[in-house]
Amino acid sequence: MVPQRRAPDRAATDWLADLRRAYGLKVDAVVRMKTVTGLVDTRGRRWVWKRSAGRSQEPRLRAMAAVSACLAPFGIPFAGPVPNRAGVYLTRLGGGETGHLQPWLPGRHADYTQRQERLSAVATLAAMHHAARGAWVCADPALYRGTLYQKLWFKRRLLETLWPQAEACVPALRGLHEEVRRAAELALTAVLPAGSSAGNRPWERMTFCHRDVAPHNLLWQGDGPLAVIDFDLAGVDDPLVDVMQVSNHAIFLGAPLRGHFAELVDVYARVHPLSPTGEQALWRVLGFPDLLARAVAEWARTGADGRDARPTWRLVHAARRQAEHLKAWSEAVRGLPV
Repeated sequence: MVPQRRAPDRAATDWLADLRRAYGLKVDAVVRMKTVTGLVDTRGRRWVWKRSAGRSQEPRLRAMAAVSACLAPFGIPFAGPVPNRAGVYLTRLGGGETGHLQPWLPGRHADYTQRQERLSAVATLAAMHHAARGAWVCADPALYRGTLYQKLWFKRRLLETLWPQAEACVPALRGLHEEVRRAAELALTAVLPAGSSAGNRPWERMTFCHRDVAPHNLLWQGDGPLAVIDFDLAGVDDPLVDVMQVSNHAIFLGAPLRGHFAELVDVYARVHPLSPTGEQALWRVLGFPDLLARAVAEWARTGADGRDARPTWRLVHAARRQAEHLKAWSEAVRGLPV
């Protein structure tokens, strides 16, 4: 239970008064959190006020509200924006603060090291992809912001560029380069927009994706779908991006690797069926060396000069875990047409 404190006696402060004017909310308690403010109104309803971070423009918020409405009939809890009394989503309060209101969904952060929660996360995302695919909301230009291919291409190039320096610093990388290069190339080929084979056309898979499915952005509520929050990076993309992210977060956090990839593919494809070549593409994307790409980028940005040892320690951990990941992935795809 999140600790709450009563709203101050002078509840008619400018900020609370502005919220009341904008949304008709009578705030009973305020909870200050790291990046948002939790609100409990006098009717016991829970809300989150999220300040604008530059991306939360009105067309995008309106598109997210449409996505929320699209997912509601499928029972997928989604913290979409709430319109104010004027019927718009981006709200300006006194003092120049701009942001939007959204429901404060119950639950705790998902634990991807736990098999049930990890697979429930994949099933929830698959249901979201399936519900939104082909829906009119996916035609909204406000939801188009780069693709999985662009992300993987950039990370592959980063690895190639920084590998010599990183290997000189972390001996654990020696002997891993060829395996990393091959896995990255296979993944890139699977999501390449041009020249794709019949049945594996990434643009035909495009649907609404979260694109930032760290454990703190999915809330475990017990049974049923997980609640989806924090859509800052969400947009229309190749849905394989979300499955890859769940897998990589789980591996980094220490989830057991035995049977890991086959379970993810099976659960995802049962909820959101893929063509045979689409399933092959998912297998390839699950092998992308994302753990190492992230760690190398952080090391180059903050630890390459040796003044801070922590990025180097994280790179050592990522190298070991990436080697385990690639070994388990290679064994899992043995005999498959990947």
